[in-house]
Amino acid sequence: SIQGLPPLEALEDARGVFWHTGTRYHYAISELDSETLLQYVRSGGRLVLKGEDIGRYKIRSIHYLPSSQVKKEYLKPKLVFQKIIAHIQNPVPHIELMGVYDPIGVFTLHDTAVIYHIEDKLLLTSLLGLLNSKFASWFYYNYTYNRAIRTMDLIDYYAKQLPIPKELVKNRVVANLAIYLSVITQNDQEPIGVFLDNLLDCVIYELYFKEKFIEDSKKAIGEGREPIYPKLEKGPFLIDFVAK
Repeated sequence: SIQGLPPLEALEDARGVFWHTGTRYHYAISELDSETLLQYVRSGGRLVLKGEDIGRYKIRSIHYLPSSQVKKEYLKPKLVFQKIIAHIQNPVPHIELMGVYDPIGVFTLHDTAVIYHIEDKLLLTSLLGLLNSKFASWFYYNYTYNRAIRTMDLIDYYAKQLPIPKELVKNRVVANLAIYLSVITQNDQEPIGVFLDNLLDCVIYELYFKEKFIEDSKKAIGEGREPIYPKLEKGPFLIDFVAK
């Protein structure tokens, strides 16, 4: 700012620190500021996430609070999603869920939807990949929110309406893709991120519609067309290729 860079002492004297970078998401914090903020966290400060800070697999910006101001039960690994889901008109009416995995326990504000604990055998990162998928947004828009033309909230009652494929619990492929996407997206590596995002969407579609794809393959073979699964029930399936 025009008043210069805030020193570490100024941050430590404040009850809370909100570091605002405007609309700048790329290189918004200088190396010197980054070192100051890291020292602040190491000395006991905590990170704070607001809804607007959250992108798909990405934290856009962060804020800080002293540890003494944060209840410890909040500070554990979780998924953090934007609670307010906007209705998007173009190119066709739809919504888009946006969430990120928080492995260190960031404090969140009221405009976020937080998932702390799920079924023991289902990884948080598997659920992250599922909820960030195009299928999940399509399902919630069409069945949970009934194509409403308004702002929608992602609350516990609505979030639980999405059926979870059994194979998502058994297989780590979606979890691994979600982790890769988190790293790539946070580092703004867009081309490979787009590829992995589309690949994850295809894996999610297969988890839900494998039986339908097998039936379509039988019909295609009978009509002399190329099937999705040449060996029908024996695949080969996309999730198996990705696992390798």
